[in-house]
Amino acid sequence: MLLKKDTKSYQEKLAQYSRDGKLVDIEGTREDRLHHYRRLVFNIQLQAMEQAYPIAYTLFEFDDWQSIVHDFFTKHDAQTPQIWKLPLEFYEFVKENNYATKFKLPFLNDLLFFEWIEIEVHTMEDEIQPLFKIEGDILTDKLVVNPEFRLNKLDYPVHKVKPKDITLETKGDYFLLTYRVKENGSVAFLDLTMLHTFVFEKLVNEEKSLKDIINDAIEVFGIDNSEFINQSVLEFSKLLMDKKIVLGYN
Repeated sequence: MLLKKDTKSYQEKLAQYSRDGKLVDIEGTREDRLHHYRRLVFNIQLQAMEQAYPIAYTLFEFDDWQSIVHDFFTKHDAQTPQIWKLPLEFYEFVKENNYATKFKLPFLNDLLFFEWIEIEVHTMEDEIQPLFKIEGDILTDKLVVNPEFRLNKLDYPVHKVKPKDITLETKGDYFLLTYRVKENGSVAFLDLTMLHTFVFEKLVNEEKSLKDIINDAIEVFGIDNSEFINQSVLEFSKLLMDKKIVLGYN
């Protein structure tokens, strides 16, 4: 149902006041009460960011964290009306405005992303589960992957090292698999090597057998020790099966 023109105008004025605090004339409101509404709306955002980013939150003095959220609240034009999705825009805002440098936390962007991706995977729409069989040959049959995952590259090991132990020297290439556990819908994480990332992407995107993927890996990585590649890929694939990331055989 469309809003009346006046109603829409009042809502827009109230929303703008809630963000910038500049008083406006809104019929039916009192100047001495209006600021309470702005305080309540801001506190909702403050609480939402604290809940979404419990690890990042602990790295800041409260006034500094509140200042960042306030900047976001006043300067960012939110694109979503859903409060649970707003932390993604907060992460993007922090990244774009380089708060990592300002607060001398070079890993901040990765940490915020790591905390957000847990929310994203937990709330992602259910994917259509592919057909698969339980029995098969792990080397020659194509493996079927549970589609409810995200694979991302990070610059800092925020998924496996405490923030206080992360330094510029730990910067590198880290690969994180975030997936939804089939049995209970919880979210779990798996740290991948570059080789295992290569294998997983092949399983997902090219639907090759492990035998073919192992041959590709030997060629791409230039490793003469085929026995090492075979053992590493087989152990990794069995781990994926144990965790129900690989569901079975095509």
